[in-house]
Amino acid sequence: MTYDIPIRPSPNFTWAEVHRSATATARQLDNTLPNHLIPNVLVMAARMEWVRALLGDQPVTVTSWYRSPAVNTAVGSGGYSVHPHGLAVDFRVLGMTVKEAYGKLRKSAIPFDQLIIETNQAGSEWIHMGCFVVPRHQSMVAWWDRTLKRMVYRREAES
Repeated sequence: MTYDIPIRPSPNFTWAEVHRSATATARQLDNTLPNHLIPNVLVMAARMEWVRALLGDQPVTVTSWYRSPAVNTAVGSGGYSVHPHGLAVDFRVLGMTVKEAYGKLRKSAIPFDQLIIETNQAGSEWIHMGCFVVPRHQSMVAWWDRTLKRMVYRREAES
């Protein structure tokens, strides 16, 4: 598969973005998407197009999409992650703060299971959008707790 081509019918996201993983590269882990997960990626690509349209057609930078089970373990993600199923995307939006994009997405009709602002140990922020069969439309904020040495999650109240 050529990875730099757009995911059809999604013109703004590529297969390279699906497979991109700094952890996989650094640790030389295979992060190849299995063929049976392609339909999940197509669902997420369509939803990411909706995200882009809702946010004024601003470019979206994908930092994590598909994660092989080995990559998911290497990044310290739990067993409930849908990244290994191709059903979650971590991203930032050019020209918008993470909080601004999150606020607009949170109030939208885009069917997501979880929408989370995540902050790592270094203070970098991004949005995690996960989808599932029955979307809960759950909004959360997560941050690295230096004392607990893990991510801590807090649900946002419904607006």
